[in-house]
Amino acid sequence: MPMPHPSPPHTRSIRPFRFGIAVAMAPVFDRLLDRVQSLLSLKTKRAAFGVYVAALGIVTCVLTFGSIGLFAGPQAFARA
Repeated sequence: MPMPHPSPPHTRSIRPFRFGIAVAMAPVFDRLLDRVQSLLSLKTKRAAFGVYVAALGIVTCVLTFGSIGLFAGPQAFARA
């Protein structure tokens, strides 16, 4: 059985910073979910999280395909 590949040294050195950022951002994200929940009159935080994830997916797709269309031009979406 092959041995698992260890993570690169730079990944191990960044891990504490990533953890610290996650801990610092947790209250901000919680307030964001509370705001979404109150604005949309949702009953649970789970529903607010679903709305957040859906909105994030839509924004990501629009920005990705928009930037491809902007920087690659019309030939990016042309059919072969």
